[in-house]
Amino acid sequence: ELQATDLAHRAQTVADHLSSSLIATVAIPTAFGSHAQGFFYGDRNYIETCAFLGAGATVLAATAIFSRPSSAVARSVTAIITALLSLVTILIFGGGPLLALAQRFPVFDSNFVGRMRSIWLLLLALLVGLGLEAMRARKSSVFGFDIQRWRFQVVGIFAVSLAAIFGVAYVLRRAFQEGYLFEVGRAVAVAGIAVVVVICALAFRSKLGEFLPVVVACVAAVEILIFVPPF
Repeated sequence: ELQATDLAHRAQTVADHLSSSLIATVAIPTAFGSHAQGFFYGDRNYIETCAFLGAGATVLAATAIFSRPSSAVARSVTAIITALLSLVTILIFGGGPLLALAQRFPVFDSNFVGRMRSIWLLLLALLVGLGLEAMRARKSSVFGFDIQRWRFQVVGIFAVSLAAIFGVAYVLRRAFQEGYLFEVGRAVAVAGIAVVVVICALAFRSKLGEFLPVVVACVAAVEILIFVPPF
């Protein structure tokens, strides 16, 4: 029955992917507005473009990538998850030859790759857990710095910070151009506060002890409660 169904209208091309700018929604779900707010200037529609994890959670995801993992976790685990995350990120937000290759296979040939956001968020969530565990296991070192790999960590922090700065600048510039700077600016401020709180919690994790996960969970809950009610 399914084989007899004409799916030609669902054929995908290498251009059928999300804009890389929409990665900003991982920390700021209303970076380009939302239909609930009465304005939206992102790709396609809000439901098929938003991929919200939480600004505070993204700090932990980055921590997992650039910090030495907990002794209870094999190093290959973080490496494999990071590699898969990179692959899925390219497919969803980059397209190009990799997406063209994937579209030669079933599922990808007739389904929008942007719907893989659920897998993308799952991989990020796994990194959040690994990052939290890594920080809890290294209470004596500030921000989890490892003297044996400090160059890698410094480069990583610089790259993430630079990406965040350019991302925020782009989001605010687009908001200004569209005439919604105040509305989007508030969302950016919320995300910024969440990032600062989580970074401070990680810096003072030796004092927080077992309350570190509680603080992280509370930050995530507050972010969700602030962004979700309009819907």
